[in-house]
Amino acid sequence: MELSYKVHTKHRKAKPTADASVWSVSEWVEITLFARAGSEKWTSMSKAKKYLWALQSNFSVLGQGLEKNGRQVELHFAKFVEDNSVWHGYPVQARGDDIPPESVLNCWLESKIINKAEKLKIIGGQFK
Repeated sequence: MELSYKVHTKHRKAKPTADASVWSVSEWVEITLFARAGSEKWTSMSKAKKYLWALQSNFSVLGQGLEKNGRQVELHFAKFVEDNSVWHGYPVQARGDDIPPESVLNCWLESKIINKAEKLKIIGGQFK
């Protein structure tokens, strides 16, 4: 799978905003996560959009986001989106539309990146 990636400045600011989480890892780590997600095919589709999903071992913090109440939270998952054949990504909290699909979670489980209890917390939107 050949993939084209662009680091998006919206997700490289000092602080998260209501509509954009920010990476706290280097651009190199961001691109490495994207490349691994692509090579491992940690992918899903929704509403005609393609997504790739990633995380680092031990759930390292990838970035920061804001909850609806304005509280800043640490984000442990990466979500990459294809837009006109170019991908970009951002860190997410595993809630709502940002919960990786079960097919990806199963790949992570088989690869021992996560365990069964962690998978169930992620599916339930209860991972912190």
